[in-house]
Amino acid sequence: MYFMNLFSYFINLFSLSVKIFIFLSLFSCAQKSEKKNKINLLVPQQLGNISEFFKNIRISNLQVKSCEDALSCIDEKSVNIYVQKIDCSECYVIQDKQKYFLVQGGDPAGIIYGVAHILEVLGFRFPHPFFFVKPNEFDENSVRKNLKLDSRFEPTVPLRGFQLHTLHPIEALFSFHDPGNFEEAKQIINWVILNRGNFVQYVPLGDIRKSETRYETWKDVNEKILEYSHKYGVKVGLNLQIFAQSSLQNAYLLIEEKDYDRILNLPFDVINLSFGEFVGEDPDTFVQEVNKAYDKIKSKKENIEITATVHVGDFEDLWLEYRGERLMYYFLVKFVNPDIIPLIHTVMYYNLFDSAGGAYNHKDFKEHRDFLFDLMKQGRKVGYKPETAYWVAFDNPVPLYLPIYLVSRWLDIYEIFRQAGDSIRNFYTHVIFSSGWEWGYWLYDYASLRISYYPAPPTFSDILYEFFAPAKNGDKIAELVSKFGSVQYKYLIGNELAAYLAGEDFYVGIACDTKVIISQPCRISFKELKQSTERQSFLKNLEDLEKFESEMKEILDSISGVKTEGDWQRILDEIKDGMSITYLRAKFIRNLYLGIIKGDHAKYLSEAQSILDEAQKIVERRFQGFFYPNPSILVEDLDNPTIYKFGYLKQAHTLCLWKRDIEKFKEAIGQNHNIPTCIN
Repeated sequence: MYFMNLFSYFINLFSLSVKIFIFLSLFSCAQKSEKKNKINLLVPQQLGNISEFFKNIRISNLQVKSCEDALSCIDEKSVNIYVQKIDCSECYVIQDKQKYFLVQGGDPAGIIYGVAHILEVLGFRFPHPFFFVKPNEFDENSVRKNLKLDSRFEPTVPLRGFQLHTLHPIEALFSFHDPGNFEEAKQIINWVILNRGNFVQYVPLGDIRKSETRYETWKDVNEKILEYSHKYGVKVGLNLQIFAQSSLQNAYLLIEEKDYDRILNLPFDVINLSFGEFVGEDPDTFVQEVNKAYDKIKSKKENIEITATVHVGDFEDLWLEYRGERLMYYFLVKFVNPDIIPLIHTVMYYNLFDSAGGAYNHKDFKEHRDFLFDLMKQGRKVGYKPETAYWVAFDNPVPLYLPIYLVSRWLDIYEIFRQAGDSIRNFYTHVIFSSGWEWGYWLYDYASLRISYYPAPPTFSDILYEFFAPAKNGDKIAELVSKFGSVQYKYLIGNELAAYLAGEDFYVGIACDTKVIISQPCRISFKELKQSTERQSFLKNLEDLEKFESEMKEILDSISGVKTEGDWQRILDEIKDGMSITYLRAKFIRNLYLGIIKGDHAKYLSEAQSILDEAQKIVERRFQGFFYPNPSILVEDLDNPTIYKFGYLKQAHTLCLWKRDIEKFKEAIGQNHNIPTCIN
């Protein structure tokens, strides 16, 4: 009997094991069945603009169907998304209906934002106007796990977007202005929308004032851009100058009646008035002319918004007494028509709360920060206009990879919202001054735009972890990019080493030598250092530079072994090249200064040349990985309507600013030299 019971026990145990095996197998199959390789976007006929938008972004595994009833259009092999309009402008709510996800949002922006949010949870990313990350399969359970279903999402800042700074020969110049490329401009607008933006502004050039033929071509392209933008709730603005003497680049000037008519004959939504830099007008003239421009614009287009840039420049001749106050010239905006919205500007990767390192002769931007908060407390609409690249000779033309921009752009928004209290309701617009996307500069635009819609997270690193989440080894990549940004923040802002990584072209060199007009921070020249008998303070900079170099090298060594897959590989390749070139730049400049201090000129010059050769290989490799579809025009001599007759990455591609440093070193030690200007 005992053996019979034992036999029965084993039979039952075996039966239970089989049942468990079958259950686990079925469960496993059920789990696998969640993996799908298509997305089925179901759009009611009356929302045809939503269908058109998602067809325009050309995602091969996203199919768009016109469908009035979600359940009748379900594709069991796809992730199904159904959209509905609700009564709001840019809000959205996502619900789980088991067989499909329901996106309810404002038409069109809120609906697009909601669909984009689901796509991102499924693994898509939209980092660059000309490059999207597209996964091959999707797990719809990730939406249920990682998205705040039934939550209402709404923008924290009403007007969010970019000033595409087309005074520089960047990608957007060729899309929006010269020669104008509607298809490219459309891709840029799509990218802005997908990342929760609703505003694009650029700087038209003076060539359309001088040639009717050129104006008509520009007008034709911009009519298409405006029609397309407005269809999806995107406002379009122009940055225009009103004072010729301070307009040092070839910007469009509002001087004659026809200058106004050319612009206002088109349905632009925003006019941003700028006042140049370095040179100021008489205060009464300033106030009168700004108000006159406002009145003239409003007489021709009543509903247009008008903003005014509050620039930087802590120079003695830009401080003045007016109406009983001592203030900086650009702060005269406080006395103009109060319906004009001031845009507080900062430059480079500096922010409102830390050292400005001498940029435009500012120790910091405390005056601009106080001006921003004071205006909000007074109940006046205000905006913030920081930069994600300065160009000229400072960052991407060197080239440098600078996630410190992400640190500062996050810090600004986080602190503005934390410190403003109830007056934050008057923070109307966040406009990012953008000067190019290659060498990783797209990341700073991407992040800045998104923290204009969603609240800024507790740390800047959170943005990186969210962005890289779908990538293989994404957490590791996010960690190392975050460390790179933190190290740069420590040394470039904290220890004020910015000038040593930056380049110095002919004009920057003159400015630093004369101390008359300073834009980017200045460093001691090789000639000054060689002649100096007081080197102690400089040696501290060199010691800090060596520590900075060492900490970058540690991060670079860590990321060199990291691997990823699919579209993410192109991004990781760019990060590795960017970190490498930035580390080499620090090592290069430190060796040249060591050569002056130690006197062994040949040794350190040879080392610097070897580093330059290594950097050139990285530059040539990076060119092959550019995201812009016509990369050659970014690095070649190029006739265009800006004052710079070359693509914005020409100096980066030739490493002209490095070669200039070598020739300046040779000049300092008395060798024959042929110093390139790096301005042509």
